[in-house]
Amino acid sequence: MNDPITLQSILTILGTIVGIVAGLTAIGVLIKWITGVHDKMQHWDDYEKQIHDLECRMTDRQTDIEAKLQEIRSEQCILTSSMLAVLDGLQQLNCNGNVTKAHTELEQYLNQQAHH
Repeated sequence: MNDPITLQSILTILGTIVGIVAGLTAIGVLIKWITGVHDKMQHWDDYEKQIHDLECRMTDRQTDIEAKLQEIRSEQCILTSSMLAVLDGLQQLNCNGNVTKAHTELEQYLNQQAHH
């Protein structure tokens, strides 16, 4: 039962050890590669969430801007109507010259805007 240790048995044992080490190394490299791919995918998920959040904030700001523009337009309409009323009143008081010119230009402007 006691077989003598031969060069072939030593080489067989060394070959087996090298095979096991190579296999474990390959498994380690594979695990490291899979972990790297997973991390990259996780980063893409984070980027997609950041992009979505940014799009939502941009939409909210666009809505705010549109509301403020509507507010400004309403105010301009009131101011323009008031300006026309003041010019009408000045014309009724027989103020001519620049008042008549401004009244005519304002009416022309309002007519042009009404047809756009």
